[in-house]
Parts: sequence; C-alpha cells; structure tokens
Amino acid sequence: MSVGSFFKHPVAAGLDREGNLFEVSAYDLQGLNLIVGFKGAGKSHLAKTMLLDLTRHRAGCLVFDVNDEYSRLDVGRNGQPKPELEGLFVRLRPGEPLKFPLSDIEPEVLVNVMEALGLRDASLAEFSEIVGELGQNVLSLELLREKAEEVKTASVRGAILRRLRMLKDTGLIDDNLPQGQLASVLSQLKEGKTLVVNLKGLAKPAMRTAVQVLLSNLLNLLEARKLEPIFLFAEEAHLYIDRADIEDMV
Repeated sequence: MSVGSFFKHPVAAGLDREGNLFEVSAYDLQGLNLIVGFKGAGKSHLAKTMLLDLTRHRAGCLVFDVNDEYSRLDVGRNGQPKPELEGLFVRLRPGEPLKFPLSDIEPEVLVNVMEALGLRDASLAEFSEIVGELGQNVLSLELLREKAEEVKTASVRGAILRRLRMLKDTGLIDDNLPQGQLASVLSQLKEGKTLVVNLKGLAKPAMRTAVQVLLSNLLNLLEARKLEPIFLFAEEAHLYIDRADIEDMV
C-alpha cells in the first residue's frame, strides 16, 4: 500500500500530469473492465502494473497470456523472485505441465470443443449422443475412440476419429491423471495466487480447448461457492473466447 493512499486496496494505474502516483481502488475494478488504445499506447503495461498490485493484495488472478508477457513479472532484475511476490505466481503451459483427464471436461463443453475442432452436423450429433450415453465420469480418449469405431456411417465415423486425434495432438489430455485435476489447479486462486496460462505459440485447437475447459471448470467452482470471485485478465480475448463465454463469466 502506498503511503497516504486513500484506498484500502490501492492499485497503481500510472502517474498524473504532475508526476504523482495515480491509484484506483481494487474494489472499483469489479465487473468488466476494458483497456483500449492504439498499438504501443501502453495497454499491456497498464494491465501488468495493475496485476502486480492485485497479486500483492492476494486477490486471486487468472491470466490468459497470448504473448508470454506475464509469466516473469514476479522476477526481479537479479533473476530472483521479488520478495513480496515470492510464491504467488504459478506458471501454466497447456500440455507442459498443464494436463488433465478427459473426465475433467463436462459433456456439453467437450461437444463444444469438438465443434471448435471442426466437427459438424450429423457427426457432431452422433458424438454428442455418444458422450451423453457414457457420462462425464468415465470419459477417456480411448473409450471415445472405441465407441466411434462402432458408428456405422463411414463418413461420420471418420470425422469423429479425426477430431479425436486432433484433441489428442493438443497434448492437453492425460487420462492417467485423477479426475479433479483442473479443480485442484484452480483452487490455488483461493490462496491469492496469480495463475498465468501461457498461450504463446499454441495451435488454435490447443489454445481454444485449454481456455474453454479452464473457464468451464472455473464457472463450476464459482457457482458452487467453492471459490471466491477472482480477477480474470484476458489479453487479446477475441482470439480464444467467444462473446457468450465472456457474458457467462461476467
């Protein structure tokens, strides 16, 4: 907290015209906030400055980082963690080390993921029926592949199998992990930590799959009151979040 701050939980937003520190209250950042401006205007710099103060306040933050700009904010020029931020940044890279079993994905979310991978019409309907019959708790890539092999229509069978291979190729799914892996990862937000999901360089299927699954698990935890409200930072959100998902989050 800055000396002489008016706020209980101040968040630095820059300097005023006289060069004095300009702050806002973390309380007033609740809801939906947009940082807009021309390229090079300092949008990301402002977001990172605000994130650091929110982390110092143990607010609990989830960051979708498309350019790998946030993962080392807690590291000083000497290469060591800043004392006031030590242990508060958790780095997650989809596929390495962020992996989860297919049973962590709700059936309707899995169907949405397959649609994002290009599954359409009769093939999507058939896949939805397969997933519905199996139920979330027993879902696995191998079981889905076996069920898809039983589909009589060759074109539908081939379309489903191709998308299952694409899902496997994202490197996100590990059915040897226990169910609840993602809930365990996200529970660190309760400790006031900042989770930085590094999306840089990911193929679009892997990026969209990781974001959709994380958001659906996050919403479940919030709705079940197993997690207090958090701050979500979505850099270049249009690349990986649909408008409907943003509305659900808000």
